[in-house]
Amino acid sequence: RSASRMRQSLEMAMCRGDAFTRDEVLELLRNVLLQPLLERLVFIGEGVLGYPVDGGKGLRDHHGKIEPVKKNERLRLAHPVDLLATKAWHAWQRECFAAERVQPFKQVFRELYVLTKQERSDRTFSRRYAGQQVNPRQAVALFTARGWVAAPEVGVFHTFHDEKLTAWIEFQEPFYTPAEIEGLTLEKIHFAQRGEDKSINLSEVP
Repeated sequence: RSASRMRQSLEMAMCRGDAFTRDEVLELLRNVLLQPLLERLVFIGEGVLGYPVDGGKGLRDHHGKIEPVKKNERLRLAHPVDLLATKAWHAWQRECFAAERVQPFKQVFRELYVLTKQERSDRTFSRRYAGQQVNPRQAVALFTARGWVAAPEVGVFHTFHDEKLTAWIEFQEPFYTPAEIEGLTLEKIHFAQRGEDKSINLSEVP
């Protein structure tokens, strides 16, 4: 159970973009439970990207090259968006597969959804998953575990405080509680500035 909580916390840290100082990473790697998890995850800093080695003093890339981590470096767990930006994401996946490395959560092989032509045309909302049905109890449990909040008769939302944005997922059915409905059908996803109702263009979402 403790290992499961650690994996979930690390995954959320990646999704939030939490930054760590070099000393903080060194300290985390001294934890006997965290060390084997962190050593299988890709970290990113300013111009450095790789798996921590030498107790966190260096990062090893997909070629095996080790770059030292500067004392004032700030690191975070690389998100697939970062890997995509390197234009070498496939190389990271190939190396991870060849090394038979099992990551604590999906990072290198995580799905990444970029805007489609239709979403660029619709501008302020996505209906990519419209019509797909989900189990209410399972859906609410999953959303809640990831910090989403249910809004009766609307759907579920999650506020990204650093970005000052709120993401909304709406359903075709009036959203009440899992006990009151047998199934939920996804309708659309949109984003708004925190505390506002007007949807922003999807292209403006970080």
